Amino acid sequence: MEVSAYLESSGIPHMLIGGVATTYWGEPRATLDVDLSVLVSDADLSSFVQRLPSNLVLRAPQPVVEFILRTRVLPLRHASGVDIDLVFAVLPFEEEALERAFEVPIEGSFLRMVSAEDLVLMKIFSERSKDRGDVATILSRRWHELDHGYLEPRVIELSHLMEDPSILDRYRAGRPES
Repeated sequence: MEVSAYLESSGIPHMLIGGVATTYWGEPRATLDVDLSVLVSDADLSSFVQRLPSNLVLRAPQPVVEFILRTRVLPLRHASGVDIDLVFAVLPFEEEALERAFEVPIEGSFLRMVSAEDLVLMKIFSERSKDRGDVATILSRRWHELDHGYLEPRVIELSHLMEDPSILDRYRAGRPES
């Protein structure tokens, strides 16, 4: 993927998230775009946007930097027609997830992928049924491979911070019967 190669060569921490990552960790499902988490400081946003390769077309309203600061997303379209959403990391958890990301072979290239644990954390508090289904699939398929020493305390913390015990319930429901 050209975008990943550009980010890599520019020294910008990044990783695949969203539907592509869910397909990798869970089960194949339709997705209409590619989502990448990126770490770019607010002070560097303008120069980042200006340096984007010419085969990426901005889909964000003007002024673009204000849109990014408000939404933390930069929607793009590759010249091939593929939509790409760059999601700008801002939370310490997101920075940690970027550090934990690792390279996986996809279509003849090596791309940085979110860990299964961090993908679960990104989706487990969502209200969207698609995200909840993704979490259930990842947990059931990967339960014995997951680092629960890393994952469970963070799920508990999220559950408390969001004042939503159902977050922890969804995590525990993912445990396969043994």
